[in-house]
Amino acid sequence: MFNNKICFILATISFVVGDIEFMDCGSDVFVDHVEIDGCVESPCPIVRGKTYDVYITPVHLDPRVDSIEVETYIQVWGAYFLLQSACTNPCGTACPLRQPVDMPRLKFTIEFPRTLHRNPAELHIVAKLKNRIRITSEICVSVGVELF
Repeated sequence: MFNNKICFILATISFVVGDIEFMDCGSDVFVDHVEIDGCVESPCPIVRGKTYDVYITPVHLDPRVDSIEVETYIQVWGAYFLLQSACTNPCGTACPLRQPVDMPRLKFTIEFPRTLHRNPAELHIVAKLKNRIRITSEICVSVGVELF
């Protein structure tokens, strides 16, 4: 009986950690999950003036990806503010991809400036995966955050 309770608690903890709610805002590939460093549930607490790593895991990536174009916005009081962001490894492994990749973990580094107002907000990440200049796939996710 005691072992069953421990197993249930561990299963519940592993389900909650890193599994934050997000909204798909127009991806043409299925996004499995989104993670933000230090966040276990949305709205995610974000300290202004800090940089955060955000991980997006699509179900698969097309083999024709060799680069990525990222646009990151924060929506506060209905206004959109562009954030500095980068994706250091757009393929999840070495680029260019030679074959499809299942469940790649794409890392986006996002800087939240001190000048943002303390408020609930929506973080929007739009990633255009490219082969040379042609867009092969697009990922768009939105996550609720709380700016402190």
